[in-house]
Amino acid sequence: MLVLILEFFSIYEVAQLQRLVCLEFRDAGQERIRERGGRKLYEVGRAFLYGLDFKTFDKDRGRLLLQASCDAGCKTALAVQRMDAPNLSDEDKQKILKELKEIGTSSPYEWVDFCIGLWYKKGWGGEEKKNQAVEWLEKATHKGNIAAIYGLAMSYQHGDLGLTQSFTKANEFFAIAADKGHAQSRLNLGHSYLKGRGGLEIDFNRCVELWEQSAKQGHVQAQTHLSEMYLFGFGRWSTNDNSSRSTTLF
Repeated sequence: MLVLILEFFSIYEVAQLQRLVCLEFRDAGQERIRERGGRKLYEVGRAFLYGLDFKTFDKDRGRLLLQASCDAGCKTALAVQRMDAPNLSDEDKQKILKELKEIGTSSPYEWVDFCIGLWYKKGWGGEEKKNQAVEWLEKATHKGNIAAIYGLAMSYQHGDLGLTQSFTKANEFFAIAADKGHAQSRLNLGHSYLKGRGGLEIDFNRCVELWEQSAKQGHVQAQTHLSEMYLFGFGRWSTNDNSSRSTTLF
């Protein structure tokens, strides 16, 4: 190949071209490294902020890491930051969706799929398109995204986004997220064992085990439930519905 090239270009021209190509690859590589670093900051930030991946809640640390992710130029973090801005116009919302889809196309990332699902869940595409949130949450779920798994669990529990209410399906997703160290899913699955919801047999020991796991991650509601359970016993909990009403996707 080099012999053929030298038939048409001098050795000096080939050397110069090779240098330019190497610089281009170097710059592209550095950009990819920065993006990966920013994504890692984003993931750990969310974990501390929302009790994911076995992390103990530390909201201040989580916010600092998310800001560091934005400062590092993580495209996903910057898009999410814009999503959280107040008084977004319809034009702004559409730009965010376009940006997220472009990121997902050029560099697939589970959190991008989740954020697109959240975009549709907010109703920004119109009420008639809210069910598209499920499609994107499922994509993120297949890639192991804990927030998406929990989001599907809550949607099945409440029967929204076009899904038929099913405590059985909700428990399946809660169990997956709980095994991955999601504090809120551990709390919710504990309620299901306490009440025998979704076909589960009532199991107080399993409920306490899950609540203790959640409490050790700093989940205040789990800590409160455990203290009340030890104070009043199981009798009160077996008659009252003290289940979590959290509707966040995180």
